[in-house]
Amino acid sequence: MEKEGDVGAVVAETVRNTGVIPPPDYWKRVGAACDRHGALLILDEIHGLRRTGRMFSCEHYDVVPDILVVGKSLGGALFPLAGIIAREELHVAPYIALGHSTHEKNPVACAAALATLEFIETG
Repeated sequence: MEKEGDVGAVVAETVRNTGVIPPPDYWKRVGAACDRHGALLILDEIHGLRRTGRMFSCEHYDVVPDILVVGKSLGGALFPLAGIIAREELHVAPYIALGHSTHEKNPVACAAALATLEFIETG
């Protein structure tokens, strides 16, 4: 980021499905670099809720990304559904849709997501 000088965001999967686990301080260091350079940290947790034992893999690293991307398992592995969780100050247009996604606003998929989250939380 120092070399490029104009990086807007770092986007990466917190833990990839490759068998390589980042060291414990990895995401804190990346997050600190983003803060120093004014870039957003966007972590992709699309691979699965609770896959690592916690709701989100980034919880193992004690880091809170600016944006967290979720999907796949959110719809109970049956219904396509994706979403993002962002810091409040990034919520700049609460009353309008800023775009459209293939996997948004499906009421059946949203019901599946709520049931999935309830199952995960209550076991």
